[in-house]
Amino acid sequence: MHIYGLELDTTPGKSAFLTSIYCVVVPFVYWLLGRSRPDRFEFGAAALCLVGIGLISLNEGLVILRGDLYTLLSGLLTGVEIVLIAKACQQRDPIVMTFLQLSVVAGLGIMLVFFQAGLPQQYVVGDIAGVVYIGVFATAGCLGLQSIGLKYIDPSAGAIILSLESVFGVMFSICFYGETVTMPMLIGFSFVFTAVIISQTKLRFPFRRRNRSDCN
Repeated sequence: MHIYGLELDTTPGKSAFLTSIYCVVVPFVYWLLGRSRPDRFEFGAAALCLVGIGLISLNEGLVILRGDLYTLLSGLLTGVEIVLIAKACQQRDPIVMTFLQLSVVAGLGIMLVFFQAGLPQQYVVGDIAGVVYIGVFATAGCLGLQSIGLKYIDPSAGAIILSLESVFGVMFSICFYGETVTMPMLIGFSFVFTAVIISQTKLRFPFRRRNRSDCN
């Protein structure tokens, strides 16, 4: 969905921030799985995130673009994925789990190709290189490192680190894609990023507190 949204009418910078809503979604997914109810910080972060999404996505006619909608759905599914990966990797080899994920995605992708237009008649070197890059680095490499990391840290802490994707996404989009950031978008970016930090840190410093407790 993320890539499909980019093919439609969203931009890389908007896509990076809209996808980062998975950080806000993680506590609510835990709640649905029978864990503790989200606290006031997480509910407040969700509300702040919705405002930011509106500033980023809604056009002058207060209509959300199709590409942005697909990107938002991708962010929601990513939040579910982070929780499920964290639970599945606790007692299992993260590399094996990553291989299983990629195998399922590859199988579904091959099926989808034949259900649509089928294999292309001609192959372009640039297209092949792009597919290899996406498959090896942007998918297999990222999922593997993510699975290994989530085996050893809390999913919420992992979500904070992964949220930096949104910051780098906008930076690279401005530098290499030539994206123009409007003032409403900039305010929306700030709202979403603030919501992510509030949701995951509760305005405290979990990493520093954890290090102190380990020393004691």
